[in-house]
Amino acid sequence: MNRFTFPDWGLFAGLFHTLLPDFMLAFTFFTALIYAVLGKRFDRGRTAAAMAIALGLALSTGLVWWESQHGYSIRDLGPVAIIFAVIMLALVLFQAIRHQGGSFAGVAIALAICLLILWVLGLGLPAPAETVGSVFLLALVFGIIAFLIHHHRYCPPETFAEHSWSHRLPIPDRTVAQTPARAEQRSMYSDIKEIDTDRRLGRRLWRDLKILRRSSEFLSRSDPPDTERVDFVRQIRRLLPAEGWLTDRLAQLRAKAYRIRKGHVAKLEETKTLCEQLPSSARKRASQDLRAAYREMVGIDQRLERLDRSVAEFEKRIRLLTAEAERAARQYEYQKVEDLLKRAERLQKHNAHLLKIIERTEEKLTRAARKVALQAQEVSRA
Repeated sequence: MNRFTFPDWGLFAGLFHTLLPDFMLAFTFFTALIYAVLGKRFDRGRTAAAMAIALGLALSTGLVWWESQHGYSIRDLGPVAIIFAVIMLALVLFQAIRHQGGSFAGVAIALAICLLILWVLGLGLPAPAETVGSVFLLALVFGIIAFLIHHHRYCPPETFAEHSWSHRLPIPDRTVAQTPARAEQRSMYSDIKEIDTDRRLGRRLWRDLKILRRSSEFLSRSDPPDTERVDFVRQIRRLLPAEGWLTDRLAQLRAKAYRIRKGHVAKLEETKTLCEQLPSSARKRASQDLRAAYREMVGIDQRLERLDRSVAEFEKRIRLLTAEAERAARQYEYQKVEDLLKRAERLQKHNAHLLKIIERTEEKLTRAARKVALQAQEVSRA
């Protein structure tokens, strides 16, 4: 029995040979891709999930329909998957070997191992087997030689006594039995070896310092001055209204609604001047008309309660966003600038919407007060 064939599993085997796996894989791929794109736009909320599911369902259905019309299937992508896996393995091997043996060793050894894997899997390569074997041997030998050269050039030599079990054994002192010429010769060789080691270590330190200097220069260029930080926070504050301003605006609206509900004709700007000219009976009649006009406004109390909750939540968001912007400016987290500016723009749109509702409600109350004032003025003239 071929180990790469599926056994007869009844209904599952029948479903496997249909386009159901294609639909499931396509739906998963398109949904995840669309959610990754729309998630940041809609703050990873339910709207992004619903749109991702709907678009993923539509695109996967269209793909499966197109496959059924042209006789394609996702099973035809097997060779592409193998090539992609081999490429990913080559990149991983190159990155792993490059840090220890250099770029040339990483490329050569990764190429040799990939050719070996392709030969073991029995994939047909567009070249004779002898050519592939020769390329494999040359790449492997060249990679090993490049690895050893790089390791010998850039890694400091370490003595055998430091990295072996021989440092536990006592080393006899033979300097007494040696002649002065022999001792001088050994001392000269030791000095030359130490000079060579110091030279290599100096080159390595110089190279590391050069890399560190470039990194510091890049950080100094990428670090904006304090003026830019102040401008960034100032821009956030300019986009948003002043803290507590919308609450004060709503407090004025609530004060006017309270006066109209209680019939305080003498305290309203629309009827204040008129009440000074009316007798007490006319003022009482105007107060009753004002309370009746307020009762005729359907849902005014519920609207004021909703505005209270919305304004409180809006003020809280302003405080949190301002604090987050100041913290990002202090900690130099300028990758958050674009996101914070977008959030500030959305809050500004929400502020404009709340302000429009407050102004409409205030206009409605003002019209009712003016209507009562005109009626009272007509009665006083009559």
